[in-house]
Amino acid sequence: MHGVWVLWLLAGALLGPAEVLSRRLICAAVSLGSICTGIAAALGATVLVQVAVFASVSGVALCLRRLVLRPYQRAVINWESLYWSLSNTATATEPVNGQAGQVRYGGLYWQARSPGKAIPAGTRVKISGLLNDVTLWVYPELDPQRLLTMIRKIRGTS
Repeated sequence: MHGVWVLWLLAGALLGPAEVLSRRLICAAVSLGSICTGIAAALGATVLVQVAVFASVSGVALCLRRLVLRPYQRAVINWESLYWSLSNTATATEPVNGQAGQVRYGGLYWQARSPGKAIPAGTRVKISGLLNDVTLWVYPELDPQRLLTMIRKIRGTS
């Protein structure tokens, strides 16, 4: 049982890259448990101690992953609902222009860009699309009175 530590470290090394596929930190938690157990085995721990180290480290890491992922899971849920209903409104928390900006939508802060003129902070904006997974395309929401005024100007009536 002298080479068992190599198997633990090999398992940890293989589970680390597998995390790229799952993106839920499950493989990373088990990988951390395997690596810690490999170190314990290399230091001469018995099989019972190795199992205890693996179970405890992996268990704690799995419990902590919920705290780490909570903000991202909320963002994924909001992203999916946003994808299917892009006509939602948000509020600009920072000035938004073509290069930078931030809005609050669904209880979260999102990066935002505006293809038109700069939008001041505090303005209600319509979400028109996604630039990437974390950046929204927005434009200022027209209030009905302002829209009516614009239509009258175009028609030439007052």
